[in-house]
Formats: sequence, C-alpha cells, structure tokens
Amino acid sequence: MYSMEAIDRIRNHNSTQPMFLYLAYQAVHSANLREYPLQAPQEWVDKFSHIKHKGRQNYAAMLGVMDHWIGQITSELLKQNMLDDSIIIFTSDNGGPANGLNNNWATNYPLRGTKTTVYEGGVRGAACIWSKELSKNPRVSNDLMHITDWLPTLLSAAGVDTTLLPNLDGLNLWDTLINQVPSPRTEVLINIDPLLYMNAALRVGDWKIVKQNNFYDGWYPPPEISNEIEEYDVHCSPPPLLPRSCDKKDGKLCLFNIKYDPCEYIDLSASNPHIYQFMLERLNFYNKSMVESRRNTFRDPLADPKLYNGVWKSWVSS
Repeated sequence: MYSMEAIDRIRNHNSTQPMFLYLAYQAVHSANLREYPLQAPQEWVDKFSHIKHKGRQNYAAMLGVMDHWIGQITSELLKQNMLDDSIIIFTSDNGGPANGLNNNWATNYPLRGTKTTVYEGGVRGAACIWSKELSKNPRVSNDLMHITDWLPTLLSAAGVDTTLLPNLDGLNLWDTLINQVPSPRTEVLINIDPLLYMNAALRVGDWKIVKQNNFYDGWYPPPEISNEIEEYDVHCSPPPLLPRSCDKKDGKLCLFNIKYDPCEYIDLSASNPHIYQFMLERLNFYNKSMVESRRNTFRDPLADPKLYNGVWKSWVSS
C-alpha cells in the first residue's frame, strides 16, 4: 500500500519541480506480539525455503518484499525521466531487536547489543546512497555521520546555502559523500536517557564512552550464518574468554576504541585514564544542556491496535 502510493505520487508529479519523498516502511518490524510477529505472502516465504529457521525465513521474506517494491519505485523514477536527478537513500534508524521483547529474528552480530541499547549493535545504522553525483561507485564509507546530518547534507545537494540555517545540530557531509573528503563530524552524542533505559553514550573520534543498563548487552548470533555474507561482515579481534559487561558498581563508565574493537569486547577505561576523563567531561557537558523530558505516560485504551484489525492509526477525532 505504501509503495503503490509512492509510485502514484511519482507518476503524477510535475518533473520540472523538486520533490522530496519520505517512505517509512513498517517491515521488518515485528507486530501482534506472540500471535503473528512476522508476516509475509506465502509465495515470498517459499523463495527462502533454504533458510531452515522459520523466524529467519519469514524475516527474509518480509525483507524480500520490501526490496522488490523499492525496485518498483526506482523503476518508476526511471520511467518518468526523474532518476538521473534523484538521490536515493536507504537507511535504518537503529539496530534490530535480536533478543527479548519484539524479537523479529534480526541480527546485529558480531556487534554487541540490540535495539534500545547504546552499544554498536543498537546504534550503528546501516545506510546506502545512490546518486549520479557520486564520484566513485560503489564503495563503503566509514566516515562518522549522525542522522541529523541528513538535513544540511541533502539541502546542500539541492543547492541550498546551509550557512543561512543557524544552530543546526547536523553537519553538511555532501562533499564527503561525493568527493570522499574527510567527514567534518568528529563527535556524536549517541544518547543520554536518565528515565526509560538509564543509559548514555558519546563517540569522539575512535573513542566511545558507555553507560549501559545491562539489558540485552550481549552478542546474539543468528541461528544460521551463510558464508556468502562474510565479506560484508564487521571484523573483530577474537573475543576474550570472559567478555566483561559495563556493570560497574563503582559508578564508572566503560571506554572502547571502536576502530580496533567495534564489537566492544574490552573496556579500556583503566588503561586510558586521561582519555576516559576527557570523554566523561564531554558527556557531562552535554548533560548540562539537556532539557527535562516530558514523556507522556498516559495510555488510552482506545488506541489499542486490536480495535483496528491490528493496525496503529489515529483514534481521536478532532
């Protein structure tokens, strides 16, 4: 339904005018917990019969359907002579819930953690971009980028002078993407959450300081791994015999070098006290400017998706 609406809008758009299309697919989120968490057309499930684990098989089918419709949308851009001037971005907002509540059989392995954690498995988002402006194609970029950077980056690509937009959190990385210029971003505040998940994390260069609540803070390999994806995998040093969590009863946080230890096996806070202190001060700097959360705790039973055939929708009329 979402894809067909997107195709219809492209088909009826005046191609002489700019267009911004944001399409947020619901797949591959889990739904209807404990009933039918993952659903896909049977003909698509059958395409992945080589995957023996039923949860992973359904997950792959959902992903396959989404991939098919992204292809249809791209084809429509080509039909309307809009593709050459288009920038196509496919990106995630967080890691998969590989364990616990809302598990959809995704995997972030060998990265540590899941969705809702501040480990790399929860916050390192995968993304790809296509544009005729890219100078080297294809390639993998390891430049640091935050989701807030998309706004000034895409505005710059559209010819907007981003210096006229003051006080943005994001940075313009368009030159980094098209010409491989080093990213202007060297620091990312990942999160400070004193209420819900009680975690925090900050990345500066290759260093990352972490305060974690010890929920879903392990490494969760999928039921089966194909050798075909090894070349796309994150390569980590062999894990220590007893990987330590970030459970520090003395109140200290953990320090990792993400370049050499992307799987966050080894806490380096004790061996790098000066770096640890610097990172802690930067985290406290951001903490001082944090606005008090006004999280809405009211729950309206009339919003329950069970009342609307399992769909989240507007339930209050104006």
